[in-house]
Amino acid sequence: MVGKLKRLIWLWAQCFKSMRNVKTFIPFLIYAFLQVILLHSLINFSQSPFSGLLVPMIQNLFGESALHYPHFYLILSSLYSQMNLVISGLFGIILIGMATYLFALNFKKHKSSLGEAFKTTMTKYVVLFIIWILVSALILIMIIGVPFILNKFLQPQYIVSRIFDFVGLLMGMIVASIFAYTTVLVVVDRQKLFQAISNTFSIFIKNAGTSFILIAVPTAFYFPINYLSRRIDLLFSNYSPETIVTVLGIGILITFFSSYFQVGSITRFYLLLNDNKK
Repeated sequence: MVGKLKRLIWLWAQCFKSMRNVKTFIPFLIYAFLQVILLHSLINFSQSPFSGLLVPMIQNLFGESALHYPHFYLILSSLYSQMNLVISGLFGIILIGMATYLFALNFKKHKSSLGEAFKTTMTKYVVLFIIWILVSALILIMIIGVPFILNKFLQPQYIVSRIFDFVGLLMGMIVASIFAYTTVLVVVDRQKLFQAISNTFSIFIKNAGTSFILIAVPTAFYFPINYLSRRIDLLFSNYSPETIVTVLGIGILITFFSSYFQVGSITRFYLLLNDNKK
């Protein structure tokens, strides 16, 4: 137990050391910038050039009332999450692939370039996209589907319902932990789809505790944001509707750092496992 704890601390320390290499930050900065642009466009949905796309989209998804103040802020968090998922599928997998490649070369003390990282990731985009669809679907089923089904059929009290939500979140993190190594397997080791899926299961089974912690600990920092974004009623009753914008903005900052440590620590752990095989 003590040895595993020391290894976890060492892995996170390696991520801290990687911060001296500015290149490892750039993919996460780009993603954060895309999220800021998304949030800005949603806040200004009624203005050009966003109105042509967003006004009919919001109206169709949430109804006419969502186009007006303060009702728009009631649906902002949900709308942002849905649009952010699209950005993740189109651009996020590329940027995470680039970050994984840059981390791997940095840990190996090899020179790297953003162009090389981009080119390497793009050659595996189709495989990464298929894996992203699979993993995203499974995580959404766990986080949203499982609590929904349990609450619908059991109709529990409020506290039990919140426990179901936590169970769904826990199951979602387990799924993320199982597939945590797919990107490094595909981008760094150039493995094919089924080979990468098979190997990530194998790695997780042998290192379930470490894999889960490396995913769960950075994710835990986002829990307060997740809670507040789902309890808009609390924000509305105690603060102005615009407070949700601040909450989502803080969420972007937390996502930046949590993603950095997730990707960095998982990549370093995978390389460590490979080194131990030799």
